[in-house]
Amino acid sequence: MNINTLIPNWQTLLSAIGGVFAAIAIILGLIFGLNTSPKPDTTPTTAPEPTYTRPTVPPTVKEM
Repeated sequence: MNINTLIPNWQTLLSAIGGVFAAIAIILGLIFGLNTSPKPDTTPTTAPEPTYTRPTVPPTVKEM
């Protein structure tokens, strides 16, 4: 039982199915790739100021 007798143009059929899968993969890749790319726009451009606490200075003799 030969595949050429069953489906005479099986190579064309396979290439067409492969082309459809490739097109779906490209479209899905573009959609998901473009959806995740604009994320850095939400972050502020300037670095936030570092929040640091003032060092606790022991009171001097005048303050006591």
